[in-house]
Amino acid sequence: MDRIIVDDSFTQQMPGAIVPCLVFNSKGKRIGYFTPEVDSTVYQGVEPSVNEEELDRREHTGGGRSLTEILDGLDQVKK
Repeated sequence: MDRIIVDDSFTQQMPGAIVPCLVFNSKGKRIGYFTPEVDSTVYQGVEPSVNEEELDRREHTGGGRSLTEILDGLDQVKK
């Protein structure tokens, strides 16, 4: 992989970037896509809103629509 070293003005604009974002030059031309390194401390203390029992229940309950039904529904949206 190639490596690009950016100047401090770029890094000063990115301290809050925790999600991927597009990068543009000063003329407004898109030059790339920036994916920040994951900082695991952002997620410390975060717990899932669903417990394991509920996940198991959802997995075994089934239901929903088949892929064919979903694609048919998308065809209806196009019309």
